[in-house]
Amino acid sequence: MLEAILLGILQGLTEFLPISSSGHLVLGEHALGLFSGGRPDILFEVLLHLGTLLAVLVAYRHDVGELLGALWPPVARGLPVEERRRRMRLIAAILVASVPAGVVGLTLKEPITALFGEPRLVACLLFGTALILFIGDRLKQGGRLAEDSGPGRALFIGLAQALAILPGISRSGSTIVAGLAMGLRPVEAARFSFLIMMPAVGGAALLEFRDVLSGQAAVTLPAGVLLAGFVSSAVVGYLALQWLLIAIRRRSLTLFGCYCLLAGSVALLFGNLG
Repeated sequence: MLEAILLGILQGLTEFLPISSSGHLVLGEHALGLFSGGRPDILFEVLLHLGTLLAVLVAYRHDVGELLGALWPPVARGLPVEERRRRMRLIAAILVASVPAGVVGLTLKEPITALFGEPRLVACLLFGTALILFIGDRLKQGGRLAEDSGPGRALFIGLAQALAILPGISRSGSTIVAGLAMGLRPVEAARFSFLIMMPAVGGAALLEFRDVLSGQAAVTLPAGVLLAGFVSSAVVGYLALQWLLIAIRRRSLTLFGCYCLLAGSVALLFGNLG
């Protein structure tokens, strides 16, 4: 139970802070020895990600409500034309940005899954995340809103999200920096990053649930352990997201980059983790 709570806290912190949740989960699972004999309990991993998804839904509930309203005809008909167009532009951008991760997840699932059993590779990829963050803090600040991304910019940010499927590459870090490179305001880059996280995480969770329901993936942990991981990841995730938004406003991504360098170095030096 304690190990599950610790991993939930780890997931909550690292999903939003730009230091790679998948990478830290791989290293944390090996270091804690919670799982043995292969890949960790898939349902446990899914529930950790759903916990952080819940944190995003709560934090961006206003945006989610607006977007759902634009898709609901009784609500959409009552909106001013320009407001409806604004919301639809954002929905279109989210859909375009979600395509690359969807394609990669569906076509390269097996080789990517195998990487989760390579903690040394994960440690090296943390260095890549550090480089991304160092670049991000040196980009000129833009003034665009998420709604103004357009298909080209949205696709570029989506490609960054697809890259972050690799364990050790931060999803939030890579997509936020991609948004900054496309001229979005820092807070808007974070907003778009977490809005496109929802279909990506939700879609991945559905695929994993399919494996559980079909019997391809065994459920090995008791319900109490699964619930503890879910709750801790949701609560800590919400707090971490608020912390990240403060850091984004202050343009202090370099601090997280230094941490990734340190974490990767420690994992390589002390990590006969396999």
